[in-house]
Amino acid sequence: YLLASLQPPFKHSIPSTMGKHQSKLKPRTLEELRSVAQFSDAEIMEIHQGFIKDTPSGLVKVKQFMAMYRQLFPFGDASAFAKHAFRTLDTNGDDYLDFKEFLYALSITSK
Repeated sequence: YLLASLQPPFKHSIPSTMGKHQSKLKPRTLEELRSVAQFSDAEIMEIHQGFIKDTPSGLVKVKQFMAMYRQLFPFGDASAFAKHAFRTLDTNGDDYLDFKEFLYALSITSK
């Protein structure tokens, strides 16, 4: 039940171009992201800029995600949890986190 409640309401509502390299967010995309994530337009744009800087392809692979977790939790092995979290957040099952999935993850864990 808990895992099902973490599924974002926008599973396929935002254009699939979000996973492709885009330096700017279109107004409609920004509006849709704002409606499902608890961030302001300025915050979304700032997060997007950092995301594209860190992941020029616009996609985060599971190994990259695990490396992020290792930085956040340097003591102990968080790899099993990171893999589980990745599978949960990868709502379309393509083995990548695109920006909308990444933003949703930030939204549910930070606000």
